[in-house]
Amino acid sequence: MSTYATAAAGVLVEVDPNSGQVDIESFWVVDDAGTIINPMIVDGQIQGAAAQAIGQTLLEELVYDQNGQLLTTTLSDYLIPTAGTVPRVFIEHRETPSALIGGFRGAGEAAIVAGPAALVNGVADALRPLGIDVLQTNLSASRVRALLRDAGVMIDPVMGLRYFGLGIENDHL
Repeated sequence: MSTYATAAAGVLVEVDPNSGQVDIESFWVVDDAGTIINPMIVDGQIQGAAAQAIGQTLLEELVYDQNGQLLTTTLSDYLIPTAGTVPRVFIEHRETPSALIGGFRGAGEAAIVAGPAALVNGVADALRPLGIDVLQTNLSASRVRALLRDAGVMIDPVMGLRYFGLGIENDHL
C-alpha cells in the first residue's frame, strides 16, 4: 500500500523591471500530510522547503562561459537563499489520514513541490501585461531583465509590477 502527500502553494510577488529582482511579498502553503503528530516540526520542514523553492527558482544558477568554463564557482557568484530572501511562509494544514497504520503521509514536501510553480506563475502574471511569456523556471534577476530586454520593453524607472501567482489580480481580492 502506498501513500502520497498533497499540497498547494500561492505567492504574491513584485517584479522590479529595472533590476529584474523578484520580491516575495507573501508565500502561502496548504498541505495534507495525513495525521500530524507535531505541527511545529512540519511547519519547519515546509519553511525549509520554501527556502529551497526560492533558491531553485529565483537565485541558484550555474553559469558557464562560451568555452564551457564554470563561472559560478563561489557563493558570491552562486546565490543561495538567506534569511533576507525567504519570507515567513503562511501554512495551513489539512489532515486526511492515509490508509497506512497511523494515517501518515509525506510531510514537508509541500513548498518544494508546489512552490516553484507558484513563483514562476507569479512572475509570469507580473510580466504578462508587457507581452512576455515566461517559459522557464530559472528566473534569476539577470534572466528576468533579459526577458524584458528581449521583448523590447522600455522600462520606466518608476513603474512597478505586482500580481498574484494564482492568476488573480490585486483588485479582485
